[in-house]
Amino acid sequence: YPEMAVAGLWTTPSDLARAGLELQLTLKGESNRDFFGDKVLQMLTPGIDEEIGIGFFLSGKGKAVRFGHGGWDEGFVAQMTAYKEFGMGAVIMLNSNEGFPMLNEIERAIAREYEWPGYFPEQKVTVKVAPEVLNTYIGDYAAKSGFQCSIMKEKDSLFLKSDGQPAIELYPESELKFFMTTLNADITFEKTAKGEVKGLVIQQEGKQTSAEKKR
Repeated sequence: YPEMAVAGLWTTPSDLARAGLELQLTLKGESNRDFFGDKVLQMLTPGIDEEIGIGFFLSGKGKAVRFGHGGWDEGFVAQMTAYKEFGMGAVIMLNSNEGFPMLNEIERAIAREYEWPGYFPEQKVTVKVAPEVLNTYIGDYAAKSGFQCSIMKEKDSLFLKSDGQPAIELYPESELKFFMTTLNADITFEKTAKGEVKGLVIQQEGKQTSAEKKR
């Protein structure tokens, strides 16, 4: 299955990890190979998007910023992740077309075992919100972008449901702010001066979506 150009890199996990190490050393000024020289910092600086550099995707905040890239070719999947300021990272390759979920599981296991800083979100504490308050959030919401969702209540818990997706439980962090455990996302409900719910704001992976309550 020969590929050219964008899918033309054939390598091993060890060699790809060595390339990541050289990038890390270059950032610290400790590489003796001049691996891209002063271009490395530019490559690993956000460009058109805060999660996109040059040739790499970026994630994490502050000193916990990571760079990396996934890969797919017929019969293979791969993922490279490395820290900008820490000598940590991993390269994972699997001979499977459907191996991306396993890639993520393996990377999380490595991150947990070696205590990667900033990889896992801080554990949040839930609070008790009165049922009558939760009832005011129930309804349909729509954003100008076309995004639509519904807030439903089952027993004493709220759920968010969007088209074609299973309902996701929302956990109260405060009376107005809720978080999800299946996604790295938060929801904040907005109220008018009279205390009526007028909409919600979804924060996910650094992106924000505002939706107005329709009913």
